[in-house]
Amino acid sequence: MAVTGKSIKKLSSKARDIIDEYFEGVWSGLDGGPPLTLHKMEGGRMDKTYFLFEKPDNLTRVVLRGSAIQEYNSKIKDTKTKKADERAKTVVITKYQQLIRSGWYETEEEAEESGGVVTLPMRYKKLRDHSDKLSYPVVCQPKYDGVRAMWNPIEQALVSRGGKVYDLPFISKQIKASGLKNVWLDGEICYESPKRLLQEVVEGVSAKDEDLRFFIWDLITHTKDIRVYRDRIAHILKYTKDILAVPYLRVSEMVICNDPHEVDEYYEEMVLRRNFEGTMVKDMSEPYGWDKRVSKHLKNKIEFEEHMLVDYLLFDKHPEYEQIASFQVLAKRPSSEDHKAFKCIPAWSHAERHELFKMRTLVYAALGKLTVLVEHRGYSGDGVPIHAVVKTPFKEFVDAIKKTIEESISKIE
Repeated sequence: MAVTGKSIKKLSSKARDIIDEYFEGVWSGLDGGPPLTLHKMEGGRMDKTYFLFEKPDNLTRVVLRGSAIQEYNSKIKDTKTKKADERAKTVVITKYQQLIRSGWYETEEEAEESGGVVTLPMRYKKLRDHSDKLSYPVVCQPKYDGVRAMWNPIEQALVSRGGKVYDLPFISKQIKASGLKNVWLDGEICYESPKRLLQEVVEGVSAKDEDLRFFIWDLITHTKDIRVYRDRIAHILKYTKDILAVPYLRVSEMVICNDPHEVDEYYEEMVLRRNFEGTMVKDMSEPYGWDKRVSKHLKNKIEFEEHMLVDYLLFDKHPEYEQIASFQVLAKRPSSEDHKAFKCIPAWSHAERHELFKMRTLVYAALGKLTVLVEHRGYSGDGVPIHAVVKTPFKEFVDAIKKTIEESISKIE
C-alpha cells in the first residue's frame, strides 16, 4: 500500500493516541517495551525502529533506536513537569511524521508492499568537491537565501528538508486551488528581493509574512519519479502557466552554461552584482534522488569566517524561556571604512541564549573588548554580512568574558 494523505493522517492520529496513552501510564525503560514501532525495507531486508521514553526527575528523555538509523535523543527539561511532557509529545510526533516521509511504515506488511516510499527532497553536495562529476552543458540557478521546502501533494502542505510542515496558509491555499496540487514542487521559501535577507529563518518562518515567495526549481510527478533533470525541466515549462497564476509562486531563473568558465562568470554575476548567496549548478543527466545527497546537483556559495567586535546584546521573547539573547556586532566591509552594526544570532541552543541573557551585566562590563567568530556569505550592497551566524562556542565565549573582566580588575589593582 502506497502512502496516501489519508493513511498519513490516520497514522499520525494513531501515533498521538498511542503516545498520549503511554504518557498518562507508567514510564518505563527498555524493559517496558516500545510504545510505537516502525518498519522499513532496506536492501531486501526488514528493518525496525522504535521510540523509548524515560522520565528521570524533571527531565523528559525521548529516544529513537533502530539498526538503520543513528540513535536520536531529545532531553527536555522544565521546572513544570507537565509542560515538559507536552513538549516531549510534540518531539515524538514530529519525529514520527518525519520517519513516515522517509519511507517507514507502521506494519511489516505495508513496508514490504511499498518497498519504502520516501517523500523528502533531494540534497546537494558542494561544487568545490565534485566539479569533476559534471557533464556540460549544465543548468545554473541563483542560490536563494531562504529555507528549503517541498510542496507535498500527499499531505497538501509545504514541508521542510527534514520533514517539518511550514505553516504558510497564504501559499498552501492557493496551491490547493491550482493545477499544481497533485505534483511535487521542490524549491526555496524566501523574499523576492535578495537585498531583503531572510535572517529570521533561524527563528522560524512566519505564517503572517506574506512578503515570502516560494521559488520552484524542480517538479516531480510522483514518488517513483526519478527522471533526469532535462526531462523534469520540460515538465516545469509545461506547468509554468499554472505556477505564474499563483501570486506567491515563482519559477527559478535557469541559465545554460557550456563550460566551467561560464559557470564562474554566472557565479560572479549572482554574488557580486545581484547579491545572492551563491549559485546552484545542475547536471541535466541527474535523476531525482529522494532524500539523497546527489553528486551532480551542486551548490556553490561563498563562505567567510572573521572575528567581529560585540557592540551590544539584543533580546527576544521566547515561549519556553523568559528571554533569549542575540548579538549586535560591528562589521567592516573590506572596501569600506564604515562599520555596520547588525543583529547576529548565535548558533547556540535556546537554553544557552537564555544564559547569555541572564549574564548580560557581565557582557556589558566587557563590551569593547569582546569579539566573536562570525560565519557569513559575503557582504550586501549596504555593507552588511549576508546570512551571518555567530560560531564561537558558548563555553568559549563565557570564558572570554571572565578573562576580560579579570584582566580589567588586575589593571585597576
